[in-house]
Amino acid sequence: MTDISFNSEERTPVGMFNYAYKWALIGSIAYVVKLYGLYFYNDFHYYPQAGGLTGMLFDILLVLVTMYLCTAEYRKKEQDDYITFGKAFKVSYLTGILVSIILAVFMYVFHTYQVDYDQVMSEQTDLAVKMLKEKGLTPEQIKKQMSMAPAFTKTIEFSSGILIIVGFTIYAIYALIAAAILKRNPPAI
Repeated sequence: MTDISFNSEERTPVGMFNYAYKWALIGSIAYVVKLYGLYFYNDFHYYPQAGGLTGMLFDILLVLVTMYLCTAEYRKKEQDDYITFGKAFKVSYLTGILVSIILAVFMYVFHTYQVDYDQVMSEQTDLAVKMLKEKGLTPEQIKKQMSMAPAFTKTIEFSSGILIIVGFTIYAIYALIAAAILKRNPPAI
């Protein structure tokens, strides 16, 4: 019989993907819980802007914290508590990419099976027109403004694709922030 013992000093590198995937799932689940909380609070009706500025800031903070915690855990467990800016950026950005993909898939399923996407977009259009009327715009000005509405609101698939692309861009900035905060070079000998 082989004796199997565990030495805490010996560890095999798990890889940054596993950390990024774990934290992307945690962050995505937190986002889904928030979304369903607002959905249930609004009597099973989906409003993309429900929560307003506070909700948007929560979403930004949620992703930043997710990226930060992932990179901090990776630095502590796999890098002997030291990590270069480049490696910290890679871990953070990989986490952001995975969050973006997971949430795009979730939103596609949510818009396909949970809510009527066309109705949501119609309600958003009506809300925008109402806001423009309150600002005192003429019908011609409102029509011109509404004609500039983004094309990605037309289909769920296109909207999900845009979510991924925008996520990749924004999360690169977030990853730079997380990497700048978490980088720690080993002491010079």
